[in-house]
Amino acid sequence: VKPVATFNFDNACSGKNTGFTYTGTKPMDSIIWNMNSEQLLHGENPKYVFMNAGKKAVTLMVSKGSCRDTVFRVYSASCADNRCRRNCYREERE
Repeated sequence: VKPVATFNFDNACSGKNTGFTYTGTKPMDSIIWNMNSEQLLHGENPKYVFMNAGKKAVTLMVSKGSCRDTVFRVYSASCADNRCRRNCYREERE
């Protein structure tokens, strides 16, 4: 089965935990998240705090054996009136 990398997220506010949920093909040998080139995280459901507002790139890379898939998304991490915005600018697949 070819891996398919997909995910959801919640609470894309700067300075607060953003939860990411892997929703792609299971089981995988490897699930790696690149959080705006700041940190690599492993596992299905990591949490991450983006310290500054602005556009944030999240890359999810999954593999099963020699097969892999990658998805790249750019989000806005900001807060207005104490409410979090959830904006997806674009998604690219490798």
